[in-house]
Formats: sequence, structure tokens, C-alpha cells
Amino acid sequence: MRRGIIFLAVLAGLAIVASSVSAQPKGSLTVGVSTDLQSLDPAIEYTTAGQMMQRHFFDSLVDFGPDGKIMPRLATSWKLTEEKTWRINLRKGVKFHNGNPFTAADVKFSIEWLLDPKNKWNYRSYLASYDGMQIIDDHTVDIKTKTPDPLLLNQWAAWCRVISKKFFDENGSEGLQKQAVGTGPFKFVSWKRNDSLVLEANTDWYMPSPKVKTLTFRMMPEMGARVAELQAGGAQIITAVPPFMVSQLKKSGDTDVQSVPSLRAFYMILDTTKIAPLKDKRVRQALNYAIDKEAVIKAVLSGMGTPLGTHVPLKVAGAGQSIKPYPYDPQKAKALLREAGYPDGFPLTLYSPTGRYPMDKEVTLAVADQLSKVGIKTQVNPMETSTYLKELVGHKLEGIFFMGMSSSEWDINHSLNQLTSNFVLCYYPDKTLDEMVAKTKVIMDSAKRFESALKIQNIVHEDAIYLFLYNGMDSYGVAKKVKGFEARSDEMMDLWNVSIE
Repeated sequence: MRRGIIFLAVLAGLAIVASSVSAQPKGSLTVGVSTDLQSLDPAIEYTTAGQMMQRHFFDSLVDFGPDGKIMPRLATSWKLTEEKTWRINLRKGVKFHNGNPFTAADVKFSIEWLLDPKNKWNYRSYLASYDGMQIIDDHTVDIKTKTPDPLLLNQWAAWCRVISKKFFDENGSEGLQKQAVGTGPFKFVSWKRNDSLVLEANTDWYMPSPKVKTLTFRMMPEMGARVAELQAGGAQIITAVPPFMVSQLKKSGDTDVQSVPSLRAFYMILDTTKIAPLKDKRVRQALNYAIDKEAVIKAVLSGMGTPLGTHVPLKVAGAGQSIKPYPYDPQKAKALLREAGYPDGFPLTLYSPTGRYPMDKEVTLAVADQLSKVGIKTQVNPMETSTYLKELVGHKLEGIFFMGMSSSEWDINHSLNQLTSNFVLCYYPDKTLDEMVAKTKVIMDSAKRFESALKIQNIVHEDAIYLFLYNGMDSYGVAKKVKGFEARSDEMMDLWNVSIE
């Protein structure tokens, strides 16, 4: 019996070793993306694509699951101890990729770095309620807020990546832009701007190790190039599959497509600060009546989209589902233009990125064509994506601007923040909206908060603050040898779960 027990123990030990060996990361995964990182530094990065890549080497306190629910990461538990105080318990035994231990000091430094005025972080307004952090011990912090904040965890999940204070102390801000030292599932290897980001599996991650050893993001702004690389095997996953290519890729023996309703609303930002006619609500309404959204979705997007009556994605909590899109009515558009004093229209430039969103330039051209039919003298200016975003953020363009704004917090709060005068892409500053948003954001009861948010959305619709277009669909091209990939509505990816056959 004793020999039998020993034999079974040996077999069990061998099984554990075999399991451990088989669980080791292996193979490489290449993902073709449309947009490059702006920076390795979280305080500089502001694009959704960049944040998606960063979350593979930087952890956050909490994260969103594929369904938008909050899940633990570097924080293991949390609770509201007072109306304006959150107690956060941190994970123990975690190390940064360079071996530095993770402690509460890193959390405090990371938020202070984001909010440092010299960084001019684009999402500062989203954390306006933050009022400091108290370190209780190495693995416990209290986060203070100026006002009650029902979405503190959502905001930290969306925006706040944890970086090493010790690394910063030794290398400064220049070091953050050259070397990414996080605690995430992959370690930083190299980044060549406008070319590639290379990562390797972190086998010491506190969660199960990634399944692939090497993860490479390749920058491919042209949609045709991404599709060609997928078909040729140069990439195993690609983002932003053009709608007209979906059926073709699905018919291929080696590739498939996963499509999901997006947390991204598409619209044109109307510059009421520089373009005189756009200051008139009647003109803005006229632009909305002039666009046949159904026709644009059908002709340009192969039917992959849903018309919108606001700038809020349909899947986020608090979206005004009762608000209907402006109907297509070119005669009413012309009448409103005459009433506003523009019977012969006026010149208007439409700006668009190229390849940032599926068919972005083509949608902008279609919108321009329909506006011209009601007398607007349109000109379209497509731009390289990085340049476009920088010019748009810097308020250096004059006209109207194609935008696909995601709601990274899975909540109406993100869309409300876009309306405030201090938001970096606010081209419609309005004190009344500022006050309404401020009051809404501090309502802790979600039902009452959504009721208040609906009133704001109705104003946005009635005043036609934007030229509303559609809720997008995200399509990912996936090689059939890829296993474990699940398309998400928030454009994030969980590539640590992916393996290659």
C-alpha cells in the first residue's frame, strides 16, 4: 500500500509538472491595429487604441469585464466608508516587471502624476471629484472625493494605470516615455512609432499567465493593408474590419469575423466657437434634418450601424433610449436655413481622420454630399489620424469634425463629461449644461441620476449640439487558428486569454 501511495504521489507530481509545462506561454500573436500609441506614458496617451494596448502591460486597480462589470485587479476589495471616502484594499505580493514591489505609494503616485497640471492630461475633467489619497498601510488606501462620486471605480477602471514610483524617481518623465514598467500580463520589449509594439508574457503575473509568449501590435492605418495581412497570415487578429469586407472574410476557410455593437457613438462635432452660422440652433437642426442616416449606414457601412438621436452610445447605462433620431427631411432643412438667414447656404469644411474608424473618410464624404443638396457649400479634408487628433484637441481646425467617441466607463457619465466647457473637445461651451452635468454626477441613486441625465440628453437633442449619426458596430478579423478571443463592445482586448493552435 505504501509503495502504491508513493507511486501515485509520483504520478501526481509528474502531472503537476506536465500541467505547469503545458501552461507555459508559447507561440506569438500579431494584432493589426489602425492607430498607434501616442505615448507609453499614461498621462500623455489619450486614444482608445492606445489605452487598449497599455492595459496589456499596465494594470489598474479595477477593470471592466467583457460585460462592463467591475472586476478586481490590483485592488482586491473596496467599500464606501463615508459619503466621500472609498477604502481600497490592495493585492499583496505583486511586483513590477523590473522587480520593484507594488505598494500603496505607487497608487498614490500614479494618480498624482495623471493630475499633475504640467502634464495637461486630456481626461482631467473626468476625475474632477478626486480630493486626495491617504495611505493607511502598504496595501490599503483611502480615496477622498470632493463630492459624492457614484462612478469612482468606473473612472479608475477606464483611465488610471498604475506605474512604478521608484522607476519614475530613478528615470523621470523621460524614462516613462521610453520604457513601460507595469505589473500587467505582458512585459514591454520595444516600441517603434508608427510601426510596432512588442511585448512578452509576464509569467509572474498574479493571474494565470498569458497563453502566448510574444504579443506584437502592428500599426496598419490602411484598412486594406490590415485585411491583406490577416489573409496572408502576417496578423492573426485585426481591428476595424471594413463593413464591406465582413462577408468575404467569413467565407474564407482560414479567417472569421466577430462583430459586436460598439460603445462608440459617431457624430460630427459642430464648432460653434468659430463658425458663425453654427451658433444658430436652427442651422444645427437643419444639418441634422439634411442627413439620411439610414442611407449612409446602408450604402457606406453595409448596414452595420444604428441611427442615433444623441451622442450617447446605446449600450451604456443611462442612455436615452426614448430619444429618436432626427428624421430625414431635406425640405425642412432648407426652410430652417432660410429662416436663419442662409437661404443660399454657407461654406463649411468637414474634417475626418483616415482609417481611425471603419469607413470614416467615406462617411464624411457621404455627409458632405447630403449637406450640399440643401445648399451647404461643403469641402472635405481627410487627415492622417494622429495629426487630426492633435489638431482637434488643440482647437486648430475650423469647421465640423467627424468623431467616434467611446464611453469607456460603460456609463452615461462619460457622455455627460463631453458636454462640459472644460472638456478638451467641447466646441459648445454652455454654463447651463455645465451646471446640470455637475448636479447629475453627484447623485448616488442610479435611477435618479439616469432621470437627470435624460433631461440633459433631451436638451442635447433639441439644441442639436452635434450632427448625430449612428451607433457603430465593431468588427474584428480573426484567424481560425486563434482560440479564446472574445470581441468586446468597449474596444478593449483580453489578449492574455488568447492562444494559437
